[in-house]
Amino acid sequence: MSRKQVFLVLIILGLTGTLLYFRPASPSRKKPTLRKKFSVKEEVALLIQALQSCSEETEPLLIEELRRKTGFSFGYRRESSREEKIMALGKWIKWWQKEKDFGLSEWLVHGLQDSHYKNKAGILRKMKMLPSYPEGVESLINTAKNSLEAPEVRVLALEVLAKWRAKEGLLLFQEMTKENSSDFIAAGLKGLASLKFCPSNLQDFLHHPSPKIRIEAAHLAWVTKGKKAFPMLLDLLQDEDEWVVFEVFSLLEDEMEKTKLQKEIQSRSIQPSLKKKLLARLK
Repeated sequence: MSRKQVFLVLIILGLTGTLLYFRPASPSRKKPTLRKKFSVKEEVALLIQALQSCSEETEPLLIEELRRKTGFSFGYRRESSREEKIMALGKWIKWWQKEKDFGLSEWLVHGLQDSHYKNKAGILRKMKMLPSYPEGVESLINTAKNSLEAPEVRVLALEVLAKWRAKEGLLLFQEMTKENSSDFIAAGLKGLASLKFCPSNLQDFLHHPSPKIRIEAAHLAWVTKGKKAFPMLLDLLQDEDEWVVFEVFSLLEDEMEKTKLQKEIQSRSIQPSLKKKLLARLK
C-alpha cells in the first residue's frame, strides 16, 4: 500500500470516528448515569435507618447486609426477641467507637419501651458507651423521673443524661439530690458535677451518712471550686471510711504540693495505719 493510500485510509477513519462521536445517541445507547458511591460508614447509617422501620420479613436481609459490611457478628439467634436484637446491636458501639454515631442512639431508645428492667438497664449501659448521643432526651428524663421504674434503671438514665445531655437534666439532677436513696442523690451530684453547678447545700452532702454521697460531693466541690475546695477536702481525710479517704487523697495528690500535703496529713487525726499508707504513697 502506497503512502497516498495509507493517508486516505487514515482520513476516512478520522472522519468516520468524528461522525460517530457527534451522532445523537439512541435511547438504548445513552451513557449510564453514574451511581453515587457511598462510604462504608454511610451505608451502615442507611441500613440502620432502614432497620428502624422495616418489616419482620426484610429484617433478616438487612441484618445480614450489616454483618457483611462490618464483618461484625451480632451474637444473637434468628428467633431472638426484638429487645435482644437491640441489645446485641449495641455491641457495635465498641467496634465503631472511633467513628461518629450511626443513629444507634435512636435505635436503642426503642428499647426503653421494654417492660423488663434488666433489658432497660442493659440498653442504658449501651447508651453510656455511645461516642455521641443526640436523640431520646425526653425518654431518658421520663425514665429517670418515673418512680415505678427500678432504681437501677433510673440511676443509669441519670448517668446517661449527665454524660451527654447534662443541660437538659439540670432540674432533674437537683430534684434527685432531695431523694432518700443514696444512689439517686449520688447520681444527681454526678450530674451537677458534669455541669460544674454547685448547690448551696454542698456542705450537707460532704457530711452525709453515705460514703458514696460524700465522695461525689468531694468531686463536685473540686470541679466547682478548684483550690478553694482544699480545706473541705483536707477535712475529709479524717473520714472514718477508708474508701472516702483514698478517693479524696487521689484528688489532692494530683493538685497539691507534695510537702504541703505531707504536713497536712501528719497534722490531722487520721487512723495510724491509714496515715502510714498515705504518707508512703507520697514518697
